[in-house]
Amino acid sequence: MISMATGAQTPKTPFNWDALIAGVLFVVFSLGGWLFLNGYGLTPGTRFGDDPMMFQPAVGIAAGMGYSTIMLHAPGAEDFFTGQSDSLNLDLVRDPQYYMPATGKFDLDRVYLLTAIGWIWRVTGVHWWAVWILPSVFLGLLAVATYGIFRLAARPSISVVGTCLALFSPVVLDILPGVRDFCKGPFVLFAILFCGLVIRGVFSRKQRLVACAFMGLFIGVGIGFRQDSIVCLPPVIGCLLLAPAKGRWPLRFVDVAILLVAFLLPAWPILRMNSNSGGNNAFYLLQGFSEYSLDDLDLIPASYTPIPSHGDYNVHAAISAYADAQGFDFGQYLLTAQVGLQVRSVALGQTMPWHPAVTLPNLVEVDPFEIWSYGPEQIARHYVWNLINTFPADVLTRAYGSVLRIVRGDIPQGTRPESYLGLFEKINVLRRPMIHFLLYFGPLFLLVTFLAMAAQRPWQAFLALGVTLFFLGYPSLSSQPRHVYHLYFACLWFPAFILEGLWRAPSWRREGLTPERKAAIRRALPRVLIFSVVVGSLLAVPLWGARLWQAHAVSGLKSRYASVRLEPLEYQLRQEADLTTVCLPDTSNFFHDLNRPLSLDDVLSGWKRPYIEAEYLVADLECSQDYASALVAHEDRAVLFDFETTRRFPLQSVPVTVRLFVPVFGFSEKQTAYGGRPISPFNSITFNNGTHVKGLYRVTNINDFPMLMTLWLPEDPALFEGAYRLRWLPNPRWFMLFPQLLPPHEPEVSGVGDAVGERAQGK
Repeated sequence: MISMATGAQTPKTPFNWDALIAGVLFVVFSLGGWLFLNGYGLTPGTRFGDDPMMFQPAVGIAAGMGYSTIMLHAPGAEDFFTGQSDSLNLDLVRDPQYYMPATGKFDLDRVYLLTAIGWIWRVTGVHWWAVWILPSVFLGLLAVATYGIFRLAARPSISVVGTCLALFSPVVLDILPGVRDFCKGPFVLFAILFCGLVIRGVFSRKQRLVACAFMGLFIGVGIGFRQDSIVCLPPVIGCLLLAPAKGRWPLRFVDVAILLVAFLLPAWPILRMNSNSGGNNAFYLLQGFSEYSLDDLDLIPASYTPIPSHGDYNVHAAISAYADAQGFDFGQYLLTAQVGLQVRSVALGQTMPWHPAVTLPNLVEVDPFEIWSYGPEQIARHYVWNLINTFPADVLTRAYGSVLRIVRGDIPQGTRPESYLGLFEKINVLRRPMIHFLLYFGPLFLLVTFLAMAAQRPWQAFLALGVTLFFLGYPSLSSQPRHVYHLYFACLWFPAFILEGLWRAPSWRREGLTPERKAAIRRALPRVLIFSVVVGSLLAVPLWGARLWQAHAVSGLKSRYASVRLEPLEYQLRQEADLTTVCLPDTSNFFHDLNRPLSLDDVLSGWKRPYIEAEYLVADLECSQDYASALVAHEDRAVLFDFETTRRFPLQSVPVTVRLFVPVFGFSEKQTAYGGRPISPFNSITFNNGTHVKGLYRVTNINDFPMLMTLWLPEDPALFEGAYRLRWLPNPRWFMLFPQLLPPHEPEVSGVGDAVGERAQGK
């Protein structure tokens, strides 16, 4: 996304004008964000994983107690954090007895975010409305960074228009109320801007040193808002080492050293927390292999999904099943949890010697496999590596798919509250022509842009392409709208680059092809050809090699599934107008070993009692339509523990006989509840109309399948898709925004989950 300009240099604008424009954009978007958040009456802590309780350490900062968590028994605290009160009186809670050290993983991984809110509260008082000051200011910073990136490609007028179109978008505004997710955006965009300036070589030697120190500090602080910001380090370091620069080449290592030292100063507490607790990064990477994330990337699906669902407890259960199959020892992880509990109790005892938070944890039973704890994270790392080793082509395809979707502007919007749904519908109507234009021509604009760059400066174009692919591809690791919203500007950046070139075209028409320009064209042609060959090879050859590797790995998996050992299950069919539901007669004893009493053998063996059990179910199906959909449902659908899997079949191959593998999980009563309610037990599997159930089984050799994938195994081997593939043309689901353009031969497929949800709502 870094322009080397085509033809003459981008017209120079005095620095004070750029600074003035950036300042105006900052004020306008900060104020606009504030009006949006308050005008629609949005409440902090209710979007995209935010929780009102996560703001407890901010009260400690506001009250002058340092980074410490306020206890809910403090005067007014419970009413404030449960939403019964809009404010908290600081004068009533300025007492050390109401606080405990904020040592939790989720307290420390967003330490700078909560500290910033704490200082806001110290100035304004503890009010929920004051939280919106931070994302409003960060929207202004996002506007400044976006304008700076556009200025790498185009003149100020085009850059201002591009910035406004990029940020005044439902894709961005929908994430604005999600405080922790939204606040990472400026850190990533300023890193992109820094890479562009380094590639263009605009810094003098002294300026480069100062800029490296500032950028290191900036990224270090950024991971204390959202750990995603750490992805900025590799491209920044790569640009510092490889981009043209004044001075001797070894001095580049000095720049990198300054950057890293400056980064470590603010980042050390978060890095240390990740080291001590294990962090959650492997857990998030596993979520990236789920059907939800893969659907977000708009790929043509394979016949399997490595992780059935992105739901937190579904992923945790998959990790537990993987650990069982691989024979991991829970004893060492239980010991780690107990030692950590004692250390935490000693720390709390310094300020609250008799509070239940100190004494009770030593008396209650410890879960040896608690979600987001040290042990599961270590196993998840092994699990992630196994997935990458088995499906390397899918990992690359996901990255390429992420790039394609972003440059098309094809970023799905999250779940929107009804309060501002009407506003977004009006914005989309106004943006309709641009949306359709980019869907088809976005990738072409990217191609033309980099070929134009390569015509003048191939090496700089190569570095710019590397930065582009990295930043647009990394969200594929765990794709969701909230992880990619800040990159929406990219679909407009490439058209802005081309528009800038067209703006200069009249001078070519007036002056014609001068000898100098003819010579420049002759020099440009071999550059473009070499650039195309090199880049094409670097993109295609690794994918081709990964496909060969994956084909071998998947072939071994198919052989294992073909020889699976099955035990028939009794089941009942419940037929509705357009759905077929398969129920077990009695699911209460399906996971019979979960809630047995603790025995002496359990204690002596390191408490190796099951807290999570897994079963691998198999359904033999005959599908008479060109797609089949299955919903694994639980008794309480409001818990959001269900997951769905859907696959298409070629029309000429229908009907299809297929064997579907789906994992189901059971949790003990002592397992952490989901959102404050018991985790709902497995209930049934529901299939769409046209899918006939011929048999239901359980896999008896489940430990031979450590990766409990959802897998569609057709009787006809030719129908098995062994890899995910890129979708080069826009998905027809986009046309549902504009039904008059929907091709008649590509209807939108509604899964079983949609139909069941509509029935639950009485539709």
